[in-house]
Amino acid sequence: MEILRGISSLSPNSSTFLEVKELTDLCTMLQCDVVSLSNEAEVLKPMLKQSKSKDIVDLYFEVSPLQQAFPTIIHLLIGAMTIPVSSTTTERTF
Repeated sequence: MEILRGISSLSPNSSTFLEVKELTDLCTMLQCDVVSLSNEAEVLKPMLKQSKSKDIVDLYFEVSPLQQAFPTIIHLLIGAMTIPVSSTTTERTF
């Protein structure tokens, strides 16, 4: 359940957008550094105040040009976009 909360926290529309507390379990699962995540989130949050991103995919395309500055967040975004596809593929095989 915590991993789903983490994915939800990556959505720009979420009330917990980029809250490190919510992202920690997802970060651990994807083997990311929580300290780096905290630093990146602290810098990125104010940058995205005027963002028009509506979902995780929009956010990924907005942040991806800044990959050197936000590698951990981009890694989480890619993981979050991959998990739903992986889950439904497995369910379809039954």
